[in-house]
Amino acid sequence: MKELLLLIAGAAIALFSAWVKSWIDREAHCSNEVFKQRISCLNQIWSSFFEVKNIYARKIPLGHTDWIAQNRDEVLEKLNTFRKAIDESQIVLSQEIISGFRELDTYLFTLLDDEDQKPFQYVSDLNEILDQLSKVINQNMYKRVYKIDLHLRT
Repeated sequence: MKELLLLIAGAAIALFSAWVKSWIDREAHCSNEVFKQRISCLNQIWSSFFEVKNIYARKIPLGHTDWIAQNRDEVLEKLNTFRKAIDESQIVLSQEIISGFRELDTYLFTLLDDEDQKPFQYVSDLNEILDQLSKVINQNMYKRVYKIDLHLRT
């Protein structure tokens, strides 16, 4: 009788252990998938931003008037692509990260018609926004095993 009770207790412990392991594996898989989607969204947004930034870099040697005449359509297209990447990432990324990218988008859009913006001020403002955005991303992008430590720069 004692052996039968030990056998039943052992089987119950084995079943419970298998259930706990499957639950942990399922949670880890979901967490890994969400993390991969977040990284993919961040990469897509960053790539779009980088294209916009490269067009704005042309403003320095040309001056605002010549630059806007030559690049207005292209910069608007790239800004819209950047904004679309942000909008499409709302489901996966946290609201704080999306808000940070929207602030960056707003800055770039208002900069489009700013004739008085000096190149050093543009770089300084951009780096300040990117520093704040990096902190927000680092605080909001985590997983049980992984930790992100980004430092976005121009």
